[in-house]
Amino acid sequence: MMQSTDSVAEGENDFILGFGNEVLFTILVALLVAPFVSWLVQLLSHSSVNPPASAERDGEEEAIVSAPVRTTDSNVCCVCLMVHRLPTLSNCGHMFCAQCILGYWQHGFIGNALRCPMCRGSVTLLMPCFTAQERQANPNIIQEITSYNRRFSGAPRPWLEYITEIPVLISHMFRQFFSVGNLMWMFRLRIVVCVIVAIVYALSPFDIIPEALFGLLGMLDDIFVVVLLLVYLSIAYRRFISFHLHR
Repeated sequence: MMQSTDSVAEGENDFILGFGNEVLFTILVALLVAPFVSWLVQLLSHSSVNPPASAERDGEEEAIVSAPVRTTDSNVCCVCLMVHRLPTLSNCGHMFCAQCILGYWQHGFIGNALRCPMCRGSVTLLMPCFTAQERQANPNIIQEITSYNRRFSGAPRPWLEYITEIPVLISHMFRQFFSVGNLMWMFRLRIVVCVIVAIVYALSPFDIIPEALFGLLGMLDDIFVVVLLLVYLSIAYRRFISFHLHR
């Protein structure tokens, strides 16, 4: 009887009922350390492959530029029906050639945000997925994309659109986070702080709806906080692209 009382007392000290504190802290440390280890490995491999002369472009490499990222099943641009050249990702998750999507906008939607040729959704943000060589060879395209983003990225949008574009913006943001030189350090720090806040709140015993009393319903406030932080990060990343792409 005494032993069962002691085990119940020990269980009451756990942050989450049924999980020992040491297990939770181990998971937390692993989640915090893994991204930095991955980034450090990429940094070391990048510095060993590229010559020191690349340091001269530090100011320009702050832009949101990376190797082409494919989020669709096809590498064919739906405008020109050819393989993507200067691939550019829209906020609705479709990839186009930069010149194709800009020309499509200039000839059919000038003065208004363009409608995606694939889903007919409103395109309020264009994210170039260029290589460093493509960026240097096409500064005018970068300037046109920046102008478009500054013009339409701040346009009023329904809240549902903030939610639906989270997967596209967050996945693109984390690709840039683990790419050397693609995000400014202050923005990287903001991402880390938001992730830590979400993890700490999820593991904290002080919940608005405690899991110990309401079971699975107690996870609703944790899910709400995580979604809220993801929306914040997507909005911050959208603004970052709009105002720092052509620095």
